Amino acid sequence: RELRREIAVEPMEGATTREPSGAPPARLGSSRTKAFKRLDPLEVERELGGHDVPIPLGPADRGVFRTGRLPNGLRYFIRKNEYPAKRCSLALAVNMGSVYESEKERGVAHILEHLAFRGTENFDKYAIVNFLEEIGADFGADQNAYTSFDETVYELFVPCNCDGPSGEDRPALDKALLVLSEFAFRIKATKEDLDLERGTVLEEWRQSRTSQSRVVEAHWKAIMKGSKYENRLPIGIEEVIKGASAATVQEFRDKWYTPDRMGVILVGDFSETMDEMEKKIFDTFGEGKPGSASQRVPSFETRQHERPQFLCQTDEEATQSSVHVSFVKPWKQLGTTWDLNEFREMVVGDMFETALNARLFRRSHSKESIQPFFTASYSNDRVCRNADCVTLTANCKLGGTLVAAESLLVELARIRAHGFTKQEVEAARKELLLDAETAYVERTKRKSDDLRDEYVGAFLMGEAVTDPITEARISQLLLGNITGDDLLAVANEYKKDKGMVIQTVEPPHAQSLKETDEIRSVVEKVVAMEAAGDIARHPDDEQRMSPEDLLKDADLDYDLEFKHDIRVFSELDAKDAILSNGMRVCWKRSRLRDDQVLIQAFAKGGLSQSIKGIEGEPSPTEMKRLRTAKVGALFASDIGAFGIKPPLLSEALAGLRCGVGSNVRSYSRQLEGEQSSGDFVTALKLIHLLFRTEVEAIDSELTTVKQMVREAIQHQLRDPMTRFARRVKFINYGKSFYFRPWTLEEFDQVDAKEATRFWNEQFVHPGQFTLVIVGDIDEIEGAKTDEGFLRLLEKYVGSIQVKDPEKNQPLDAYKDIIPIPFTQPTAIVEEVITSKMVDPISVTQVTFPLSIKTQPVECAAGGAVLAPLCVPVAGDEVDEGDAILSWRNLLSWRLAVLLGGVVCRDSFRESQGGRGHQLQLRAGLRGKADEVGPRCHCRAFHWSSGMPSYSSSTKVCWTSSLDSHIAMMMEKSVAR
Repeated sequence: RELRREIAVEPMEGATTREPSGAPPARLGSSRTKAFKRLDPLEVERELGGHDVPIPLGPADRGVFRTGRLPNGLRYFIRKNEYPAKRCSLALAVNMGSVYESEKERGVAHILEHLAFRGTENFDKYAIVNFLEEIGADFGADQNAYTSFDETVYELFVPCNCDGPSGEDRPALDKALLVLSEFAFRIKATKEDLDLERGTVLEEWRQSRTSQSRVVEAHWKAIMKGSKYENRLPIGIEEVIKGASAATVQEFRDKWYTPDRMGVILVGDFSETMDEMEKKIFDTFGEGKPGSASQRVPSFETRQHERPQFLCQTDEEATQSSVHVSFVKPWKQLGTTWDLNEFREMVVGDMFETALNARLFRRSHSKESIQPFFTASYSNDRVCRNADCVTLTANCKLGGTLVAAESLLVELARIRAHGFTKQEVEAARKELLLDAETAYVERTKRKSDDLRDEYVGAFLMGEAVTDPITEARISQLLLGNITGDDLLAVANEYKKDKGMVIQTVEPPHAQSLKETDEIRSVVEKVVAMEAAGDIARHPDDEQRMSPEDLLKDADLDYDLEFKHDIRVFSELDAKDAILSNGMRVCWKRSRLRDDQVLIQAFAKGGLSQSIKGIEGEPSPTEMKRLRTAKVGALFASDIGAFGIKPPLLSEALAGLRCGVGSNVRSYSRQLEGEQSSGDFVTALKLIHLLFRTEVEAIDSELTTVKQMVREAIQHQLRDPMTRFARRVKFINYGKSFYFRPWTLEEFDQVDAKEATRFWNEQFVHPGQFTLVIVGDIDEIEGAKTDEGFLRLLEKYVGSIQVKDPEKNQPLDAYKDIIPIPFTQPTAIVEEVITSKMVDPISVTQVTFPLSIKTQPVECAAGGAVLAPLCVPVAGDEVDEGDAILSWRNLLSWRLAVLLGGVVCRDSFRESQGGRGHQLQLRAGLRGKADEVGPRCHCRAFHWSSGMPSYSSSTKVCWTSSLDSHIAMMMEKSVAR
């Protein structure tokens, strides 16, 4: 599903084969997962007081958690949490959003959020931003805050137990609390500040005027028809953004920014006692008075429409045809926190969502000659405080929206008629039990910002937040008692008189729907079919496969007596060895994440090998060869890269925390995945199957995916931003044929059999690959010793057959790898691209060629080069908090340095490129932009580097709505 979604953005380029995960009858399990299963059953009456009693906020230990209310009405939540170390996550939640705005205030709540970062009564212009910048935090509106329909939330993530910025005595955490109190009570809203920020907000509004946003807005108005929510999108309207006065903003602030509407949340590894932290909350937020009775929380009712609503939308910039079938249900919070009945309702909804999405995935790979849609999914969201909305979405062929809509309605009717099969219910149950088990196993490594967000939900929506052990026991209790009848009851809520909204979205074409009568006819047709009992069970729902069916031990030929020469890299506490078939394995035992094992295998040589012998402009035959290679991964994924149809593989992996994705890049072949320690063996089986499988292209099985890609290429020609991005890339690389955009003619000439043959050749020689394994290896059964671990690897990976000994060795980076022919511009290139757009916006991009000079591996391994994200090669100790972002990079970058890669000062790159480290600095330039000119309002400033080539380009991308003066302004700002 992920791959098929990505195709709409960039067809075939870097396509990844990510088979969907799902849940098995038996797993080995680690000692920690076994502990989850041995938890004492929850005694509801004794421990909670009953199913209808609010679940107490937790944990109960007052040395770990405190909550209360200040005399001025402000609520607070304080929770100790040690992960990440020496860090705190804070939030100020204001029980007020865009729905509280009057007609003349539409957009003011969002403007006020922006003004908070410009300045407050005690912080001069951008002093808050400077503070956040000095402590290394993200900053700025839309980075640290958001405005929704019902709330405005400000968020900070700061170091604690340390001093503040240079020259200050106040600790960083204390100053962060002070910043939140400034947001709560002292946001400035002067005419000067408003005029300066107005352009930034207006630009954000302009940038939101995309095809997707127009679709979302139309859908929102339909599901919220008749309520105030209908016309209160948080972004606001242009007239108010341009014309709202400072007095209007001040009046709105004073009316709704009152302490009785606020909650302060603090979660982290602070050294203060709970009493001390509670006193800081009292001292910092104790001012202010509750709002008057006339300003108390108003009620914004939503209602369920008895008559279905239909929308036929044609958009000039739409990149695909789609249909959305939604059902709206009013929701009302009954108590301060959820009780067990409300918690159960959520879990039942989650099970229904899991089971239905698995069924829709099977339908997208059905054996039927004509599939009704390319992809389909179901979601259930609380779209605002007073309403839930479930939506079934399908992406389909051009002119196929009616067929897709009928198929979605039939699936709902099929559930009402026959329910889910027993196997489907059990698979969904295991998926959710796996989620609960994972949360329990990783409870000591739960991130503070995740907990903070949960307490924000508790304050705003009454969501239950308790201690992790109680939550795990609640999940076990509820999941163990949910039946197929419970899921059937959910399906019975989704009928045409239950708030139905159907929306079709299409690019303009001859068969575009223009009248809603055709949709109404489809609805009536399905209703009649259901009433007559004409909807039968689907044969695909009876297919079954278990993990034991993936690979049987009898099919393996392995040598457990093979002697391995283990090398030790003491600087990384890592080891490596060569398996009997030549594959190199490097492993590191780590407890940074309990019950998690990450794997990545890579080999030199990728798509560029397909252009061997091409000199200058390629012939049509040579170009066809390159295009054919680029679609190999996509076709193999759709057919089954592991020799098993994707729906069946999903069934086999249901309930397992196991997934292996494979990919062919410009200069490398890779596979990677994340698994629990107990499911590691299943991942090894998948690796074995990947190398053993010879994917065979069958045209009848590729009809749908070919049509999907053709239409993606065709639709993207309509999208001006896609055309712009492709043109920039094409120019940056000297108009090299390798980066040339696809055409329909080229795709139609692709040879599917040659494409899968190229794919098969990429994963056939195990000796060309290095397999890196990092994680909780000690919990893998039989892997507590290195010898036992290697025996396990020999059994499942070392047994991959060597088909050609001469080719079964790593390719030479400089002799065997074919470089991509391109030249970057040597002189200034200026180009203006003009596109007709529904809502006009503009983008200016300045790109600088940049050569990456690498150094030998021996130099890098000596300890002189630091890893990209705070992980030292040697010597220094790393704080666990600093290492959070480094966890995956430790796997994919640092260890790879020792295994044949090359490294530069700020990024690891595989030999001849292939992987770069990106930086985004969404900061700092906005103030200078104001100085350049009053019309220059910069929403986002990006600085990035890293492309799959010998060299790299560094680009400055400035999104703006400016006229022709933008180029001059850009040059001045970049020079500064």
